[in-house]
Amino acid sequence: MPNHKLLSLLLALGAFLAAFVAPAAAQRAPQPIDPPDYESDERRIDDRWEREGEPLEVRIDSSKERYTIGQDVVLYLETNRDARVWVFSEDDRGATRVLFPNAFDQDNRLRASRGVRIPAGSYRLTAGPPEGRRKLLAVALDERIDVPRFRFPRSTTRAPFPVIDDLETFLREAREAADDADRRPIRPFSEDEPWNAVERPGYDDGNVEGGFDEDILLIRVGQSGGADYADEPPAHDPGSKPGSLEVRSNVQNAEVFLNGRYWGRTPFEAELRPGSYDLLVRREGYVPYRTKLNIRAGYVRTVSVRLLRE
Repeated sequence: MPNHKLLSLLLALGAFLAAFVAPAAAQRAPQPIDPPDYESDERRIDDRWEREGEPLEVRIDSSKERYTIGQDVVLYLETNRDARVWVFSEDDRGATRVLFPNAFDQDNRLRASRGVRIPAGSYRLTAGPPEGRRKLLAVALDERIDVPRFRFPRSTTRAPFPVIDDLETFLREAREAADDADRRPIRPFSEDEPWNAVERPGYDDGNVEGGFDEDILLIRVGQSGGADYADEPPAHDPGSKPGSLEVRSNVQNAEVFLNGRYWGRTPFEAELRPGSYDLLVRREGYVPYRTKLNIRAGYVRTVSVRLLRE
């Protein structure tokens, strides 16, 4: 019957194809696969978790404490977590410039514990006038936090370090962004590493704790040949041994000014020449504290400051 003939033809065709397919399949036999190293993966996750559990820290340093005008300046940056970093420079006249990022070095992302050098590339960073103290401020924001929509002045190859007039606005927005990220879930670190999905207490919600930090470095700029630096407070008796000043405040990281010049942040300690000083302690959002004090040779003067909300 025709149906029997059709069936026989299909069986013969199947046997014919099997003779060619079977050898090819044998050649593509699956190779043995090493079992996954779960212990290594777990260790890698634990290392990342320990690092991310620490508050963000940024450090800025320089190859020298004193520079002469026209001398090349070298800075070093490092963070303990993946972060974006900005560097600003403020002179005694109050002019603040954006040093990093700039037109020559636009990527301000730093990897955890991998220090970077500034400048890095085809440009130079030189100490310019005026003489006196330079306050170098490094600001770090966890890479997972959305960057504030702050409008920075434009950096060009002809003017790579523009003046910024509203640094305090940027600092406030960066702190607010970090505070918001401390309370809400955000995106994971990257597409292939969804670390915020790891089931760990206090971390599986994706929050970022301690995602903001800043560090200050003070350097001095003067004329070649070791000319006198204009930022030293006046001394009544240069030949006598120094005294010490300690400033404590109820608000951490308040700025300390002596005779109108920036010296550091609270908690503050410094050796000073004996004499009279005008002390100013301030922090954004608080009423500034002002007083006059005398530093005596060989004595420690401690000032406790309570800043009140504006």
